[in-house]
Amino acid sequence: MIHPVYNDYISDKIKKALISDSAAKDTLIHDIQGPYMDLDEEEGYLLSLKRTIKVMDENGKTYKVTIEEE
Repeated sequence: MIHPVYNDYISDKIKKALISDSAAKDTLIHDIQGPYMDLDEEEGYLLSLKRTIKVMDENGKTYKVTIEEE
């Protein structure tokens, strides 16, 4: 039996929550990018269902949030 994978759904929910938080006056979150798919750098084909969201804080430090099936 094939079980569905919800990486896209979960990454979308996380991004929306981060965007909502970044709109707050007293937030530390400055910028959100992604989610990015796990693609081959040369050919562009899908390597896995992993999704990555990049988050920048108010000091310019970047963080990577990864969503992948365990």
